[in-house]
Amino acid sequence: MRSLRPIEFKFIVSACLILTLAGAALINNFHAPPEEGPLTPPIDSPDEAGRYIQMASQNFFYHEYDEALENYQHAIQILEARGDFRRAARLYESIGDVHKFFHDLQAAEENYIFAIDYHARIGDTIGAGKAMTHLAELEIEKGAPDNAEIWYVKAVDTVKTLEPSRAQAEVYERLGRYYWNAKRDADALPIIARARDIFAALKHQAGYDHMAALIKAVKSRQRSQQPG
Repeated sequence: MRSLRPIEFKFIVSACLILTLAGAALINNFHAPPEEGPLTPPIDSPDEAGRYIQMASQNFFYHEYDEALENYQHAIQILEARGDFRRAARLYESIGDVHKFFHDLQAAEENYIFAIDYHARIGDTIGAGKAMTHLAELEIEKGAPDNAEIWYVKAVDTVKTLEPSRAQAEVYERLGRYYWNAKRDADALPIIARARDIFAALKHQAGYDHMAALIKAVKSRQRSQQPG
């Protein structure tokens, strides 16, 4: 299969962003963004970019690698033309996911890093943090857990001062689960507890319950490892 690394396209995007984002900064105070909705729209979306995203999702489902990448790139061009940079940045994460699924890990890494930088340049701090967790998961798949930890910690550091949001809680949760899977219970507990507290502040019952159950499991394992 042919790997479509959108390198040339990114050079064009970067040049356009320098000009367009300068104007966008004048009307955007870059406060914490609202919660994101689903990126993939319903079938037969009336929105042109949405239709390309839907087609890319279908291509991905049927393992049509090149077609998925092309449709995502079409959607990105449309979104950027209308100034919807946050969704465009998220699509680079989706492109990274496609490369990751088809085991082109270098291309996946390139797109995740580009997405992180893109989110950061438009002031989408929570988006940058979420993209970092994708890169962390890629490092795990590459067999580099130490690098994964670096990115999970960077993600938490990036979002920790923001207003509570589900996305922020999920960033903490992913680091907590990384520590849990590594059997580093002392490190896991405060991170998972922070995720639980954010879910509690949001009155997100399912998230709170999942974190409470995970805390219980961590403490149970700690007790089982105590001597005597």
